[in-house]
Amino acid sequence: MFVNRPKELKTLNREYKRVNSSFTVIYGRRRVGKTTLIKEFIKDKERIYYYATEINIAMQLKSFTRDVLEALKQKSILINSPLKRRFVLFSKSGFSDSLKDEEVAYFVV
Repeated sequence: MFVNRPKELKTLNREYKRVNSSFTVIYGRRRVGKTTLIKEFIKDKERIYYYATEINIAMQLKSFTRDVLEALKQKSILINSPLKRRFVLFSKSGFSDSLKDEEVAYFVV
C-alpha cells in the first residue's frame, strides 16, 4: 500500500525532468516506505529497476547484469564475463544508440 507522499514525489519528478545529470539519494530508517516510494515514482516511466540484496559481489553483478539485459531485451552478453568487459559489451549493445536526442536513460539501483 502506498501512503500519499506528494512532497517526495514532487522532488523526484523535479529531478527526473532536469536537463542536466543529477543524483538523488533516498535514505531513512527501515520499514518507512523507501522502496514503495521508488516503485510508485517509476511505475509510469521507462526504466530499469534493480533491487540489490546482501549477497557476494560476483552474484550481485550476475544478477544485475541479467536484470539489465532482460529489461533491454538483450540476451547475448555472457553473464560470466569480467565486469569491465560486461560494461563495454553493454555500451556496445546499441541501447544508447536507440535513445532519441531528447531521451535520457535512468537507472534505479
